[in-house]
Amino acid sequence: MKNIRTFFLLLLSLTFVQAILSQDLDYQKIGDNVAATLVSVEPGEIVFITGGEYSLRMMEAIATGVLKMGGTPFLNITTDKIQNFLLTDVSEEHFLSFSDPSIKWLEDVDVLVMIMPYSEDQAKWNALMEGLSEVKKKKLEEVGMLQLQALMLGKMRVVIFTYPTEEQAKASGMDMETYTTEYLKGLTADFEKVRKTGMKLEEMLVQSKEVHITTPFGTDIRFQTTGRSCWFLDGSTTAADREKPFMERVESVPSGMIYQTIHEHSASGKLFIPASRCDDLPQVKNLSVTFTDGMMGELKGEGKDCIEAHFAPYEKEARLLGRLSIGLNTGLQIIEEGAVNFRPGLAAGMVYLYLGNNADTGGENSVEGAYYFPVTNATVTIDGVVVVKDGVLQD
Repeated sequence: MKNIRTFFLLLLSLTFVQAILSQDLDYQKIGDNVAATLVSVEPGEIVFITGGEYSLRMMEAIATGVLKMGGTPFLNITTDKIQNFLLTDVSEEHFLSFSDPSIKWLEDVDVLVMIMPYSEDQAKWNALMEGLSEVKKKKLEEVGMLQLQALMLGKMRVVIFTYPTEEQAKASGMDMETYTTEYLKGLTADFEKVRKTGMKLEEMLVQSKEVHITTPFGTDIRFQTTGRSCWFLDGSTTAADREKPFMERVESVPSGMIYQTIHEHSASGKLFIPASRCDDLPQVKNLSVTFTDGMMGELKGEGKDCIEAHFAPYEKEARLLGRLSIGLNTGLQIIEEGAVNFRPGLAAGMVYLYLGNNADTGGENSVEGAYYFPVTNATVTIDGVVVVKDGVLQD
């Protein structure tokens, strides 16, 4: 197994990880959080919950949470066997008569909770879709357009939860079960606290002039933020959002993060990354780089060639620092032990710095290409006020 120094270290790290992750996941807390906080179900509201057979436990927990709030849950569940038969065995003649009755039901739905993907074996599902005849593909596209139109014309608010993938688990050095458990903990957070902290930081960042980031490892970097956009994502939606445009009624969970776009030529100082991934491999170690007038200088340390390869096809402006994010989700934790390198950007106190294109969040750098660095154990100061200290969000 690559990048593990000794068998003893591997054994020790796995024992440690298993010990901290073996706690049973509280699915009902997840369901209650989704119903009460993330979609704020009101008495009498109809909540449509969709998912595959493997997500039934999650669907049940959300439905129970909806009932506690006085809402009416309606579950729409499918199975791999049904979907496989529909795509492969149903004749084209009968397939063309297929319709989705939920399109009509959506007119009366107040909340739509989608647990994705519907199939536990997404690779197999993708292969089936690729192998479909053109007739079936066209029919599915027609049904999909009707579903989208119903969503856009309706007033329901939408929450989408996407299960993690095997690739993500492998990149983090975890088995799928462990990774999924850790990921789902992001839905057990105290979202009232997340929202309160996020709103406070948003107010500070909108009015901020300078952000200063340091770490015990040697990072010491400053940049200017005057007049730049700030985006707060808490993953929640309420009945008050019914009149908003469709995309403003859609939330992806778990969430809990705040973004700040920075002045592209303002960053100055040194960035030191003890460990990170490149091409989903934990090959970056003891990386250091100096920023001058926002521009990333020469990289030093293990894995630098992989990072440079990412920038090679793009203009030099892709090396400009243009955005930072601070995680707010109290349910997620950073794990860096042995082969495990789990650094979710949503985790409370986790900082990421982004290079390259930042135009999508209000910046002025529209160059192609982007890259990001994790900054663990960071102390973040906004105009002299410490908001994160040694990786811990401050109240």
